[in-house]
Amino acid sequence: MTVEFEFAIGEKVFLKHKASIGLLSSSVVVSAAIFEYNGELKKNYRTEDGFNRCDDELLHEKDALDIAAEYYIMQLDAVNALRNRLEV
Repeated sequence: MTVEFEFAIGEKVFLKHKASIGLLSSSVVVSAAIFEYNGELKKNYRTEDGFNRCDDELLHEKDALDIAAEYYIMQLDAVNALRNRLEV
């Protein structure tokens, strides 16, 4: 059985939940494992900060930057809309 991991050991990864609020919090993958949970295989990555994370919690740098940029664009749009309302 061959398993492909999304993130490599030594790769800098970013937290998805932080990027979604405009913060870029990174760590480095130090180990990767696979385990069975409710009948399906799950990939688990241990990061240098000591946490075990799943695929859906981590992002590559480009993806994290894209998500954080979208957050700030939304914030700027909201500020501009508020400014336009106040000018009327």
